[in-house]
This record gives sequence, C-alpha cells and structure tokens, in this order.
Amino acid sequence: MIQSTKISSRHQTAVPSVVRKALNIGPGDRMYWHITYRSSRSQPLIVAGTKPKQLAKTSRGLGKHLWDTIDIGSYLNNLRKEWNKRI
Repeated sequence: MIQSTKISSRHQTAVPSVVRKALNIGPGDRMYWHITYRSSRSQPLIVAGTKPKQLAKTSRGLGKHLWDTIDIGSYLNNLRKEWNKRI
C-alpha cells in the first residue's frame, strides 16, 4: 500500500495512520531513516523504522548466519598465525 503526505514549509510531515499502526508508534517515539542507492543514477530508496525499545535484545544474534559455512577453529588458527607473523 502506498501512502503519501505533504511536506510543510517547516519541512515537517505527518506519519499516515496506517504506517503508525503497522509500526506501533505514537507521540514521543523516535524514527530512524536509512538512505540506499541502487545505482548511481537511480532515485534513493528510503527505509524508515523505529528505535527498538531494548537495543541489546533486538541486535542479539544478528549476523549469526554468516558463520554457518565457516569452520571457527580453522579461522581462529589462521588469525593466530597472522598475529604471530606480525610479532
């Protein structure tokens, strides 16, 4: 569903009720904005979200899947060898 709002002369806008309900936000909540470019000539993609109530709980386990294909023992041994070479 696409929602639109108008920017005021003070660069303010209202968050549509559908979006407020979907994000479960209200007065005093903080929003975060992330700008991504798909290519150098494309329009930016803007992603909005809310600040998590407990950042530690929200971020726990992020990136865990990155280690699924890596043998941690071999990885650590290679790091130790690199450290020893630098000493």
